[in-house]
Amino acid sequence: MEQETLQTQQLKKRKLPKWLIILIAIPLVIIAIHFNFYFATQRIVKADESINQEATSYFIHANVISMLWINATHTYLFVDYDSWLMKPLIVLTDYFFEKGEVLIQPHNGEDGVWWYLTYAYIYNLSTSQRIDTSMDIYSLPKNEEMNLRNKLTRYIIKIGNDGVKGVDFGKYESSAMHTMFATHLSNIDVEKHYTGNTKQEKIGTYLHDKNINAYANDSYVAYVRFLKKDQFKSGWELFILNNLNERVRFLIFNDMVNFSSQNICTNKYIPSYLTYIKLINIKSLNRKNQNDDIPNQKVKKMFEDRERDRIVLTQIKNSCPNFGDEINQIEITFQQLKGVNNGR
Repeated sequence: MEQETLQTQQLKKRKLPKWLIILIAIPLVIIAIHFNFYFATQRIVKADESINQEATSYFIHANVISMLWINATHTYLFVDYDSWLMKPLIVLTDYFFEKGEVLIQPHNGEDGVWWYLTYAYIYNLSTSQRIDTSMDIYSLPKNEEMNLRNKLTRYIIKIGNDGVKGVDFGKYESSAMHTMFATHLSNIDVEKHYTGNTKQEKIGTYLHDKNINAYANDSYVAYVRFLKKDQFKSGWELFILNNLNERVRFLIFNDMVNFSSQNICTNKYIPSYLTYIKLINIKSLNRKNQNDDIPNQKVKKMFEDRERDRIVLTQIKNSCPNFGDEINQIEITFQQLKGVNNGR
């Protein structure tokens, strides 16, 4: 009897304290959950078909940390993206993502889609479950913002020109391309990024920025190439038209500013620009007449604010009589849209 009591006491002494058991269990549970999502993501994107499997593995780890742990911390613990509490998770995400980028095969746009899936909601390219603009791309420090814009431009050109090889992102490749293209050169604050004594001088510096002009042209070419093979674009028609319209309008207006002595009528983008506007007007008028609410706020605003289009169209019309009839028809549709918007 005494021997049994002694053995029982020895067992009790060997038992780990509850707090230590919990301390050991927590990281084991976290690791188990992480790898559960890791293997699930592997299956979804068919990672076994990747042409750079080690790079894909790192990208998946970065994506799981972001979509699972950062998202949970942000949504349920109300920790903002720029908080010091979030910093370790973002640093860990960056570590795995950068390892993947070092190892990725050249001429493969896979990293661009992984960036979108991992970081888009952090930089407010996509909407997160809890609104937080603390790391919004437009409010980043000057150099950080431009570095990110340049990175998005490179991704757009890679995805458009080279495509994604091996892994299968399905509709998310389309989402990545359309969203990044809509963002990478939009809403550039000339007061923040360009020099000049007045705002007008800063706008002039911006319009003469050769890097921006090259990025605008090269990414547009890549985007159009991507659209020809995009199997999921049917859900993005209005968004795509907005992207195309804004870009060619910029390219045409930029030529007006930089090559004012040349004949604007030879600009290769004008026919496409007029086509985009007509398609936008038709879709807009149909939706307005049907009292169909336009869900995307950016596209909805485009339908209501056409002043920049009018400026460019007027310049083309005054300089190029051969486009006059086509622009007159566009202006008639503008008036019809205005009438519908005013309730007539």
